[in-house]
Amino acid sequence: ASRDGTVKVWDLVWDGDIVSATEQRTIVTGGEHGGPVYAAAFGPGGRLLATGGDDATAKVWDVDSGRRLLTLAGHSSTVVNLAFRPDGDMLASGSLDGAVRTWDIRPEGGREWLTLARHQDVSFDVRFSPDSQRLATASFDGTAILWDANNGQQLHSLMTTPAPVAAAVFSPDGQRLATASFDGTVVLWDANSGERLRVLEGHQGRVTDVAFHGDGHLLATAGFDGTVRLWDAASGEERHAFAQHELGVERVTFAPDGRHLASAGIDGTVRIFDLEKRSQIVALAAHEGQVLGITFNAGGDRLASSGSDGLVKIWNTADLAGLTTAEASDLPLLLTLTGHQSRVWGVAFSPDGQRLASIGADGFVKLWDVSEEMGTEPLNRELLSLGPNNDGRDVAFSPDGRFLAATSGTGLVRIYLTSTAELMALAQSRATRDLTPAECRQYLRQSTCSLPPEYRTPQ
Repeated sequence: ASRDGTVKVWDLVWDGDIVSATEQRTIVTGGEHGGPVYAAAFGPGGRLLATGGDDATAKVWDVDSGRRLLTLAGHSSTVVNLAFRPDGDMLASGSLDGAVRTWDIRPEGGREWLTLARHQDVSFDVRFSPDSQRLATASFDGTAILWDANNGQQLHSLMTTPAPVAAAVFSPDGQRLATASFDGTVVLWDANSGERLRVLEGHQGRVTDVAFHGDGHLLATAGFDGTVRLWDAASGEERHAFAQHELGVERVTFAPDGRHLASAGIDGTVRIFDLEKRSQIVALAAHEGQVLGITFNAGGDRLASSGSDGLVKIWNTADLAGLTTAEASDLPLLLTLTGHQSRVWGVAFSPDGQRLASIGADGFVKLWDVSEEMGTEPLNRELLSLGPNNDGRDVAFSPDGRFLAATSGTGLVRIYLTSTAELMALAQSRATRDLTPAECRQYLRQSTCSLPPEYRTPQ
């Protein structure tokens, strides 16, 4: 591996104590790593070669053909060391960013696109910017971090207080970021420079969530003091406090119509408020135990909730406009999704409303098909189960629908591809051999199959 950006493989000939070397081929040419190459390691048997360099990626190559099989993106600085596990199924990479990452390089390896690793404790929250180009994460370690969603580069680290940061959310225009902290404050930041703009104070105890109204002029916050508060986003002045929850409030979200606000409480209820009348119109006994997650779909006619009972539920909210305070009642339940083995921390609809993602304390993110009519429940709506280390507090789709981000208890945030076409392209780029007949039957429901010629590795 050389600073000239190339990696060369040599044939060795031994003659007693003397060795001669003849260049076999150049595996990596200048520009493949964007600069110098600092690491090169053979896999067991010598068929695979891993390289790392200035572009912060590790790449895996077929030695015989020189074809690149994998590009492993996730580090934020130069990759300087690589090692294969003896069985060849895993690759470890060490980087100047201070992180060591392990990668599943088997043909059936993961759907992971990027890994963000800067938080030192549980990652509570993850949100995409409106243009899908940036990510904001919040952690128990007392920081919120802004990231480039395309390459995982850290843009700004926002130290709010020593207290855990429960939420970080972009304004609708992407110019501001609001963070909610366990010290009882909400901080507004310039999302481009990372400059602190304003501190909102009013909750008694930890603030657990924050949300921007669709027009960007209003903020809603949820607190362990049992209140949901409305704030003027420009002046920081408190406009109203709803105090209907009997215990703390975990989550808060605005309806897409801009007229309603929903909250999730540890008293087991979901409550919906009319913003114009400043009144509660729905008090829903949603879960046995705490309600931990809540979200509207883009159309506003569906509301998903999750709870400590391990269930995900979808409710009909199409008729909210017709409800008044006197008519406060339960909402029609459309669907109950079962599959998590423990509490479900958060839920998120895809932008098109066809899928729902949930994240649980069992370590799995589950992707559900919610596209069909919900009057009847098919036997299985589960599309994917991504884990077992996605045990954080939040999950989020990018606004363009390409990516799904999941938090973890270790502070990592993992980003997955959701597009079937892109998943197929990623799978083909990572394939290192034809599938066996048994694998064809298991994964593709075919008796025989093979990779297209351009993806085959010479045996």
